[in-house]
Amino acid sequence: MSLKHLSLCSGIGGIDLAAEWAGFETVSQCEIDDYASKVLAKNFVGIPNFGDIRTITTTKLRYAGIDPNTITVISAGFPCQPYSCAGLGKGDSDERDLWGEVIRVIRDIKPKWFIGENTQGLFTRANQRYFRRIINDLSNAGYTVAWGMWGACDVGATHQRLRIFIVAYSSGFRQERRLNRKQKVQNKKPTILSKLQTAQLICSMDNLPTPRVCTGNDGIPNRVDRLRCLGNAVVPQQIYPIFKAIADYEESL
Repeated sequence: MSLKHLSLCSGIGGIDLAAEWAGFETVSQCEIDDYASKVLAKNFVGIPNFGDIRTITTTKLRYAGIDPNTITVISAGFPCQPYSCAGLGKGDSDERDLWGEVIRVIRDIKPKWFIGENTQGLFTRANQRYFRRIINDLSNAGYTVAWGMWGACDVGATHQRLRIFIVAYSSGFRQERRLNRKQKVQNKKPTILSKLQTAQLICSMDNLPTPRVCTGNDGIPNRVDRLRCLGNAVVPQQIYPIFKAIADYEESL
């Protein structure tokens, strides 16, 4: 089975690296920041970067040779500044808020899965209003949604870096399978959502490199850009279990 991944708000590719570890092929990325885009071009050779998320359409994907109907999962580490506890917490009134564009792309492409990542402030700010908006948007788009929060420290890092992860599965695909396939109850495997909800998602990281953060001045140019991109990046080990669980589930069908 070919597992294809569309990356939105890609940053320097932390989420995309985790997807690669789990066996997904990232067919395209979307990052507007110049420095982060250079990192993507260096580390993900040949993968198109669409730049501004506002420009992504199914027509544009097809023009680039990408069939939207083959995309298994869309991911988005959408900007955290509107929600971060370190900022003003303007949420959906912040001009940097891109959730509206993320859900637009999801509605247009209708992938089986969506994985979202953001700072813990998304959950704690404004009495969870911003968080509930995202859950409601996904639900109204026909997705069953689950979420969890854990830190980089939970996967072996020396820093806490709490992040919230949102996993959504298309109800349409589930209904189609109910109609077209007989359920093999004896061999039935738990879905990604049940794994997430029962805290079984944090699996062994023994075969993956331990994440580290380097903030020293090593004499390499663009240090400010590098630190900014690292600060916004997703630690791949934090999100890898989600991709791995989805891959296992899809390959079991």
